[in-house]
Amino acid sequence: MWLAFGVGGCIVFSAVTLISTSARAEAAEDEERPPVVADAGAEQAPDPCANGACADAGAPSTKPDDADDAGAPEPRPTRVSLESVTFDNGEVPRAQRSLEKLAEKELSICATESGGVAGQGTVELKFLVRARGRAEGVEIGKARNVPPEVAKCLAFTLARRSVGAPSEEPVFVTAKFKLVEDKTATKPKRKGK
Repeated sequence: MWLAFGVGGCIVFSAVTLISTSARAEAAEDEERPPVVADAGAEQAPDPCANGACADAGAPSTKPDDADDAGAPEPRPTRVSLESVTFDNGEVPRAQRSLEKLAEKELSICATESGGVAGQGTVELKFLVRARGRAEGVEIGKARNVPPEVAKCLAFTLARRSVGAPSEEPVFVTAKFKLVEDKTATKPKRKGK
């Protein structure tokens, strides 16, 4: 089919192929997948729809519902607390309390949702504070016993958060956070159980 439309005073002709959604669905139903047959002594043929490869094509997945969560480790509840904070080139008077509150709530949630830690670990985050009073340029200094995903999440959560007005501009801040696996916390319930 040809389609004509005007662009800047000119008429442009374009070839367009139109296929309706129902025609696509009928074509997908017409395609037959070869059956997967398993012999008792022979090796089983690999599933062509493994890892959701057929989900995009509209074919049903052959994986059971619980198989999606089987490979991913269960997140460990993790508590985050501020261990120490140091300043270079001035001070940020409200930083200690602001970072403690952030660690108790948002950083703990972030660490748990990113997988948590086994046992305990520490992360050192470095950033600067200017007149706006926000954490800028947050970088991971040192991380011990903390997975990289958790450390990145902590740095991302701290970025652009209000920590208080500095005495000088800019003030370089190094905050050391302690992460501890919270074995007393209830584990999140899985769907359907």
